[in-house]
Amino acid sequence: MSRYSHHIYKVYIADGFATDCDELIHRCLQLSKLDYQEFCKIWKDLDFSMIFHGRNSGAEIAELSEELVYISKQYLLKNTENFE
Repeated sequence: MSRYSHHIYKVYIADGFATDCDELIHRCLQLSKLDYQEFCKIWKDLDFSMIFHGRNSGAEIAELSEELVYISKQYLLKNTENFE
C-alpha cells in the first residue's frame, strides 16, 4: 500500500450550467412582459457574466465554451410549442 494516497476527482467543467439555464428560463417565463432590460436584470442576478471567472488558460476557456455551446444547443432544439 502506498504511503501517499492520491485521489483523482473527475469534475465536469460545465457543472451547474444547465441548472442555471433552467432557472433563467423559469424566471423569464414568470414575467408578464419580457424585454431586454428585464432579461438583463435576471442575467445579472444569476451572475452569468461570471461564467469564465477563474478560467486562466485558453485551453480551459475553450473546453468550457465547447460544453456551454453543446448545452445551449439542447435548449434551442427543445420542443417550444408551450412557449408564448
